[in-house]
Amino acid sequence: MNRKLTKQEMDWLIFGLEYSQTDEYLKRRKQTFKSAGKSTNIKSPDLKFYLEQIDKLRVVRKCKCADPDCHTIKFQNFERGKCAVIIDAQIEDGRLLMIDIHKETKFLAGLEVI
Repeated sequence: MNRKLTKQEMDWLIFGLEYSQTDEYLKRRKQTFKSAGKSTNIKSPDLKFYLEQIDKLRVVRKCKCADPDCHTIKFQNFERGKCAVIIDAQIEDGRLLMIDIHKETKFLAGLEVI
């Protein structure tokens, strides 16, 4: 598989990235990190850096779980064991949206809607 993003996938990425700039999101992330005993010195992701990547993304893998509500895809920057969730949010229909980045390059690596 090697395809461009669909409009829906782009919309989900943009929604998640824009949500990561809100006070609500930062407050929730800080609470999560505090509960885990981690530093709460957290900043919003660099919106411009991530938005600029969207047009260049290629979907190289899709989840094969067959759950109709699952929409998990990996981008060309995905490397097993080297990615982390940078954004988690809830979309309008109640599903969880997660955006992954490559830990070393900081490039967008995946999108999950479950």
